[in-house]
Amino acid sequence: QYVERINYYQYLKNHADEMRIILGQQEYYKHKNLLFDISEDYKVDPCFIMAILGIETIYGRYTGNYPVIT
Repeated sequence: QYVERINYYQYLKNHADEMRIILGQQEYYKHKNLLFDISEDYKVDPCFIMAILGIETIYGRYTGNYPVIT
């Protein structure tokens, strides 16, 4: 099965657009204390946590359409 590959700039355009950056900044400041608590517990920089949430769920705005865990 052929999977189309994209380059870094295409990925960046689709996953780090202006909307996501603005949302990320808003969510970061809204949840800053919680992020730093999580960061301290798991030794992960809050920026990486936010980056993953932004890419995977658009900060909770997209949760998918099928149950991943089950």
